[in-house]
Amino acid sequence: MYVPSIAREIYLQNQSRKQEQQQQEKDILSNDNDDDDIIIKLEGIALGNGWIDLMIQGRTVIDYAFFHGMIDSITYQTLHQQFDASCSASSDTANSPMHPFTTSDECGTESLVLRAAGAGLIKNRSPNTYDVTTWDTYPFIDSDNAESTTEHFFNNPLVQKALNAPDIYWRGCMKGEGRRKLSFLDHDRPLSMVPYLTELMDDANIRVLIYNGDRDMSINRPGTELVLNSMTKWSGHRAWMNNTVSKRGLWIKIDESEEEAVAGYAKEYDRLTFVNVYNSGHLLPYNIPQNALELMLRFVTNTTFLDKEIKPIQFSSTSSLSTKSSSSNTTTIASNSNNKNEKNTSSTARTLLLGCFMGFTIGLCIGIAVTWDYFTQSHRSRREYQPIADHQR
Repeated sequence: MYVPSIAREIYLQNQSRKQEQQQQEKDILSNDNDDDDIIIKLEGIALGNGWIDLMIQGRTVIDYAFFHGMIDSITYQTLHQQFDASCSASSDTANSPMHPFTTSDECGTESLVLRAAGAGLIKNRSPNTYDVTTWDTYPFIDSDNAESTTEHFFNNPLVQKALNAPDIYWRGCMKGEGRRKLSFLDHDRPLSMVPYLTELMDDANIRVLIYNGDRDMSINRPGTELVLNSMTKWSGHRAWMNNTVSKRGLWIKIDESEEEAVAGYAKEYDRLTFVNVYNSGHLLPYNIPQNALELMLRFVTNTTFLDKEIKPIQFSSTSSLSTKSSSSNTTTIASNSNNKNEKNTSSTARTLLLGCFMGFTIGLCIGIAVTWDYFTQSHRSRREYQPIADHQR
């Protein structure tokens, strides 16, 4: 959240100072050359694994864990239901063990996901929310470990002196729940940085680089992409959502053996670049420092990340798809109808056959009965005496 906020403040201050300078130029008697009039020429900002929009990104932790096999489908559905029921910026209540909404970690969803993934079953070990390929506490930024790399560095008296930092004990990345308990940033606003990013690109003409490590669950790539797709007020939104206009491709890096290696995927349009970095967790410089350096060099020199463009898959138009779908449905219906007709025809044939058989049987019985009666009558008449009529004598 801080990078877009700081960048926006610089932009607004620049605008204010430009207006002051224009006013001073009109005033011949003005000789005010105060340092406050310095304009910072901000060309761009880079935001890595950034917390941009709480309500969009918060729930994607559940999705990321499920699709990486860390939780099962029942837990997945339950957590989404509880998120919908409890996680609202306008509510002060939540279903335990979720806590009321804060801008530092929405409702504690990440902690519940880790618990469901087995956190606490092994002493001092847990699925690493910042790098899901490991089971550790990410020692580089472990706030509970005084000997972590960052803790040790920033509490070095020589470093503090060089930075003109006050003589205090510096803490590392305090987990979201810890910030909540200490009442830090509980309701820090705004809830979304999307309006700031839109303003920086459209009004300030500042380039924006957003990048994510593909192993980071806490602020994951799918969540970030959903945020970027939600920037409907950005002038480039329509083009960004059209894969024939915005470009997507492979970021290629030459490895030590002089072979091409895929460093990640990138998507670009106008002043926005989104990079998915391979084999990196929450902190890119810690996981793959060489690629982190190249990423920064490309950004400051305004060099594209699209070394090999991926052509979008082209389908026929929506109407054609609808027609085919309708045709397919018609075929299915016709097939079903034919099946029904075939069944009805077969049933009718069986009925007629049965009727003919019964009719034939009844007719045969009647015929036998009549024939029997006839022969019986004839035989009996031959045995009886019949006088000859007088005129026949």
